[in-house]
Amino acid sequence: MRPDISTALATEEVRQSMDQYEINRMQERIWRLNARLKRKAGEGAIWKAKCPDDKDYTHYHISKINDPMAVEDDIVSLAIQIWSMKDYLKEHKKSIGRNPQEVENFINGNAHLPICADIANSEKHGKLKESRSNKFCRLSSVVCSVPQQAIASLNIGSNSVGMDVKDPSLVTYTCKVVAFNGEVVGDAFEILDQSIEAWEEYITSQT
Repeated sequence: MRPDISTALATEEVRQSMDQYEINRMQERIWRLNARLKRKAGEGAIWKAKCPDDKDYTHYHISKINDPMAVEDDIVSLAIQIWSMKDYLKEHKKSIGRNPQEVENFINGNAHLPICADIANSEKHGKLKESRSNKFCRLSSVVCSVPQQAIASLNIGSNSVGMDVKDPSLVTYTCKVVAFNGEVVGDAFEILDQSIEAWEEYITSQT
């Protein structure tokens, strides 16, 4: 029996369209995570801290902002999703008869994707054994800055500090990306934005 060439071609077209569908889904997930990362308003932040010479903890509460710990979680989630796009694009290359190494070559020629890879892999696997950036990059803690014009009131007690924020849009978050030697490589928000832009440009150039 002769093979049904039309069926084989149709199956291949479906497989290619499924690959593109998954890439589109991943793009949309990345866009959603990035939009969530940009939100500054939230349920507030609560934490406690104690200086070495203090007997008791001081309790802190800042209202209406996005908790810096939640922001850090979103940074990690976004970095992992951005880096996972590589596998989707390599599978798509295979489905259209192209060499998946083309994707790796693009990454190696980009300034931000290898750093994103280090962030994602260090958070997924712990201590890095290999580094795509050759700098073994890692995240520092997220720092939240609340300017005076954003504050409605400030209440200081004996063991508590409470801040009511009236305009969360004025709050700024920073998160440094640090190399193994302590060098500050850049800001995590900027690196992730540039990594997303790199994938967008690459995907557009391939269609």
